[in-house]
This record gives sequence, structure tokens and C-alpha cells, in this order.
Amino acid sequence: MKIALTGNTGFIGKNLENFFSEKNYEIITLGRHKFNDIKFNILDEKNIKCSKKTKNIDVLIHSASVSVNEFFRKKKITHNKIIKIINYELKSLEKIITFSKINKIKKIIFISSASVYGMNLKKKPFKTNEIANPSNLYGALKLAMEVMGSKLFNNFISLRLFQVYGLNDLKFRLVPTIINSQKIKLKNCCQITDMIFYKDLNNLVNKLILSKKIHKGIFNAGNGHPIYLRNIVKKIIDLKKKKTYVTFDKKLPKISNFSYADKNEILNNLNWKPKYDINQGLKELIDEYKV
Repeated sequence: MKIALTGNTGFIGKNLENFFSEKNYEIITLGRHKFNDIKFNILDEKNIKCSKKTKNIDVLIHSASVSVNEFFRKKKITHNKIIKIINYELKSLEKIITFSKINKIKKIIFISSASVYGMNLKKKPFKTNEIANPSNLYGALKLAMEVMGSKLFNNFISLRLFQVYGLNDLKFRLVPTIINSQKIKLKNCCQITDMIFYKDLNNLVNKLILSKKIHKGIFNAGNGHPIYLRNIVKKIIDLKKKKTYVTFDKKLPKISNFSYADKNEILNNLNWKPKYDINQGLKELIDEYKV
């Protein structure tokens, strides 16, 4: 199996690359860094250069994204910066699709986000056939990329990720922050969310790659079990060997959002279900962090 991968320096991409390497898949990385197998600059009008390395690629996984950092993690962003990021993401996808067509790649797996669904107060899981109603720029952009990809490439799969946790995650995100800190102040943490362990996500992507039945469509990547964020914080503290003191910067409000996956579609099509519940995943992760 030969896989082309973007975003191998990020949380999701790095774990996928390690997972595929252990399976002895041939991996071709695409990106702007010197160590990538195929280097391309999205600002360059030329298409991605083809070489001997690009022959006989089976699947391309597009996990690279600059928008998550800019739209979620920076407090201020200008109008011009927003336009620049949107253009960058859409042109990047267009270039990758052109590359896939030229090299006769069989399918593209696009790493999307559950943010496309928007807010939910119905206490029901999100289904992929629901009308998406993103409530932020990141979700709106991911939805636009899903639509664009499905229009320009026949075998285009969008994988909508819920909250993934695991190794190589950014240090300032919730789970690694709680694991690595002894004293911390958090926001209210009153959302209901869906946590999927990175090893389950790796296996799900692998199933999509190997499937001869699935070549296109939209699928949820979640555990399918809703969990209160404050309960996740409590579970991590209970599982750690070191004491952790947590305070919240806001009074406990009503739950403002229920975001979790209806996984029946992918269960029925792929016969896939997560192996790790939240307790198993967190315990293994804490052991991996050696806390």
C-alpha cells in the first residue's frame, strides 16, 4: 500500500504517519518543509511536481490545515488575514486534487471536522445526512472544502473528526494540559463532547483506505458516547499519580452544546467501532506520558 500524506508535522498527520510506518506502508509526504518527500509552495502557481515517488499512489490523505491555528488559537485576526487563509486552504485543496488526478490516485481522504455541524441543543447525536450549520469560520471553511472536494474529485471521502486525544497533541490543549500540570485554571468546561482515542482514529482511517466498497461520502469519526468536559478533567486527575489542583474561571452555567457522533453509518458500512472507551484511552495515554 502506498499513501500520500499532507500535514505529517501536525497531531493527526504525525500519528497517521507513525501508524502506517509500523504497518510497512510506503508513505510519501507532501508539504512545505525540506524533509517532505515532495515539496510544494501553495503560493506558487505551478502544480505539484510529479516524480518517480508519485507513481502508483493508492490513497492521498489531506490532514494539513493552517486555519485551525489561525481561527481557533489566536485572539485577534484581521479581515485580510481571514481572506488569505480561506484562499490558501481552497487553493491547497485544488492543487492536491489536480495532483491526484494526474497521478491516478484512487481516493482522497479529507480530514474534516465536526465543527461543520455547528451548535446543538437537542441532546441528540449528529448524523452525516443532517444539514450542516457551522457556527464559526473554521467549520464553515471545512464545509466549503468538503463540497469543493466532492465536486472536483469523484472518490472523495470527508472524515468529520470529533475530539481526538492522544500522543503528539499540542501541549496547550485540554487533555495534555491536565496530564502535565499540577495547578491549572480552566474555562467553564461545560460542553458535552465526544472523545475518540488516536489509535481508534488510526484504525478507522486504515479501514477506509483498505475498503473496496467505500470510495466517497461523509463519515463521522467519534466514539459515539457523549461526555461532560468536566468529567474528563476529573477522570484524568483521578488516573494520575500526581496531585492536580484545578479551578474554573466561570460559574457553572447551563450546558451550551451537545456535540457527539452518530456512528451507525460507519458501523454499518465498515463494521468499525472504537476499541477504547474514555477510561481505557486516558489510562493508556497517561501511561504513555509516564506521568
